[in-house]
Order: sequence, then structure tokens, then C-alpha cells
Amino acid sequence: MRKKGENICLFLGRGKGFEGLWVGHKKPKSTIRARDRFLEYFRKHLTSTGLTSVKIYDRDRVIFITYYKIGHLNNLVLFWSGRDLYFIHNYFDDKVDGFKLVISGKTFDQVDEQLLTDVALLEHLKEYGLNKIDIDDERSHKNIFKEIDQLLEEEESSLVDKKFVKGKVKFLNRKLSNITKDLEKVHVWRFYERLVNSEETDLSNQILLEKSGQKIKFDKTWNEFKKKDAIFKKIKSLKKGEGILNNRKIACEIELNKIKNNQVQTFKKVKMINPIWHSNEKKMQLKGKTSLVQGVVFGKLPSGIEFGVGRNARANDFLRSKWSNKKDIWFHMENYKSAHLIVKTEHFSNLTKLDIQAVGSILSTVSHHQLLEIPLVFTQVKHLRAVKGAAGSVLFRNEKYLVVEYSDIWRKYISLD
Repeated sequence: MRKKGENICLFLGRGKGFEGLWVGHKKPKSTIRARDRFLEYFRKHLTSTGLTSVKIYDRDRVIFITYYKIGHLNNLVLFWSGRDLYFIHNYFDDKVDGFKLVISGKTFDQVDEQLLTDVALLEHLKEYGLNKIDIDDERSHKNIFKEIDQLLEEEESSLVDKKFVKGKVKFLNRKLSNITKDLEKVHVWRFYERLVNSEETDLSNQILLEKSGQKIKFDKTWNEFKKKDAIFKKIKSLKKGEGILNNRKIACEIELNKIKNNQVQTFKKVKMINPIWHSNEKKMQLKGKTSLVQGVVFGKLPSGIEFGVGRNARANDFLRSKWSNKKDIWFHMENYKSAHLIVKTEHFSNLTKLDIQAVGSILSTVSHHQLLEIPLVFTQVKHLRAVKGAAGSVLFRNEKYLVVEYSDIWRKYISLD
């Protein structure tokens, strides 16, 4: 939030012991930030708005936030019941030229403005336990007395992957040991240099030279000058290898020292705390024609192009290695653990906007993510390479990226075989 002369950050507790609203001046670090449907929803509605007031309801854990957008005042009500967060959002939608009411994800269109007063909005919260809590009971909100900076530090500390760091140190020590052994082998160039420069060296009857595993073979037809030339080439090659190994050793030692001095840390994925989010529709599962491999589902996109989606590691491998052609297009959610989806077309330009939106919505649904904006990565199947020992995992190249909006009605325009 921008205020004259300063930036203010509002931090919203999602529940599970984090109930309330905190005010700070520093943005959270990227290591403890993550995207989900709840965050994307508020970005969509609260970006580029004017905050007018923040009020606290004195009889329960309720906060009223009023903001100005599209020429109208809009309300956001946050209510923490037990360890769960509920929200009520009423806003003016210029597409329908009227107010919409959203109660923890469930949308009501064309709402009478008289039903959007503070008192009327509180009525909606009674079924979730409004006014049934002792607000003086500190046990119900243990984190409320902590400063936001302290909470962020604790969160970052809890995400440090100590197991990974320990394994990384072990790996680097082993790598350093191997580099040292290789350096001992290439140091033999000094022996060959002394040998070739010595006046006492007689190569006339030599067919093979060997020192510390480094061999130089001579052809029987070579004269002494030809043999010396072969030795000089070997020395040059060993010197080059020594330089490369020394650079690797230095880089490895620097990385190892940084880890030991806590200058480099690896973090686990942020575990999301989700507010209560109802849906206007029943939860739908992707069902359709399946193959002999459990977890593979086939269907057709709005344009009629076939697709296959895998819901487990074995299904992903089957789609890539058995079902698809090398020019088919492979899709995955960027930076998220997700299903694999392959479309039977050689050119991305053959896909319509609805096709691409359907691909993102299917991946988000099958992978159990709740995003309004879905980041995708895609490439042709021929640019995929399986990871040895990791079923369902691939390495990819020549990839491209895009972001699509989630569609609640994707099931209505996709035909499943």
C-alpha cells in the first residue's frame, strides 16, 4: 500500500494460529512467498484501488476493509472462526453493472445494495460462529502479540531444508576428493616435460610411454621428432585439463565454505494455509476413457484436438514414451508439482485460446491447485528426457512459457471419450 512518503505492507493471517491483520514496512522474502487461488483472487480485485478504511469489530475477530474502485465503494470482511478464515467480499462488477457478493468463494450476482451494509454482512457470518468466541482468551490467538518481523523470521527459519544442506555438503566433499585425485593424475605432464627436454632421452625404440595412468602410444613408423611432437601434444592437453580442474576445485571450495558459513541456504516449499473456500458447483473429477495404464485420461479440446493427461508417475511415462509422437506438445505447470498433459498436434499455432485455457484449467484441477492464473511451460515431446531412477520426471529444453486464466466451466466445452 502506497502512502505519501512511505510504503506500508498489510499482512493477512490465513488461520491455523495466524488470525488477524499485521502492519509492516518490509515485503516478505521470496523464500516464504507462494501463489494460490486466494492470493490471485485478491490481486485481481485489490490491485490499483484506493483504501479508505480498516475497521475492527469489537465483539469478535472481524475486520472490515473498505476500498474505492470503478467509482464505487467496495467491502471486504475477514472473519476468523476458530482456526479457519472466512471472507465476505462485495464489489461492483462493471460487466453486469451491479454489485456481486462473494462469501468464501461462493458468488451471488446482482445483490441489492441494502443487503451490503456492515450489519447485513455480519448476518452472513453467524452461521460460521460469529459472536461465539471469548475475545479475551489469549489461547485462541497465540500469535497475535508477535511483531510481523518476528513471524516472518520464524517462518523463514522453519523452511530451511537442513537435510538438503547436509546432503549438499556431503556431495561437495566427495566432488572435491575426486577433483584432487584427477589433479594428481594430470600433474604427470611435468614428468613428460622433463623427459622430452632431456638430452639423455632415447625414443628410438619406444612404442609406449606410461606414467600414473597417462599413456602415450607411438606408431612403429614414427621417427624421434614425430614421437616428441606427440609428447608435446600430450603435455598441452594435460596442462589444459589441470587448469580446468583447478577452476572446478576453487569453485567447489567457495561453494562449500558458503554453505558452512550459512551464506547459502535451501528452502522447502511453503506449506499453504487455505481459507474456507466454497464452490458454486459440486467438486468434479476428470473422468473419461482410460488406457490399460492406471491414471491416464484421454479427451478432446474445444477445437477437437486430442489430448492425454497423466495423474501419476507411471501414467506420465506412458504418455511420453508410448502414446505421443515426438512432435506432439507437452504441457506442465511452471514451478509447481503437476500432472503432465500432451496434445496431439505438431504446431502450437493450431491451438485456440479456449484450447490453451482448457489445458491450464485441466492441469490445475488434476494437480489439486487453486490458482486463478496458471503458469505453464511447454515444449515438444522430442525435447524431453527421462530422469534415470525418477519415474514420471523429465528434463526439458527449448521450452516456452505462458500464463492462462482458470475457467470454472472448462468441463462444459471439453468432450471426454
